[in-house]
Amino acid sequence: MLLKIENLIEGSVVKRPSKIIKTPYVADVIPLNSSSEILAHTASLGCCGLADVGANILMALMPIPKSKSNKQKCQYR
Repeated sequence: MLLKIENLIEGSVVKRPSKIIKTPYVADVIPLNSSSEILAHTASLGCCGLADVGANILMALMPIPKSKSNKQKCQYR
């Protein structure tokens, strides 16, 4: 196994780029068992449609930065 990502959460992309952060690397996502939107970092400008609006995606919780000066915008990736 090359990479193991634990505690994956399924969600659906609602808007990309996000309504809040206008970068193409951030999307508004609704987790599978929730009705509230969260911010998620999306890689590779959509991964050839795999992370575009309406796509079902798998997310992992991002680690909390140890530095206080590093302000994290997204909760998931």
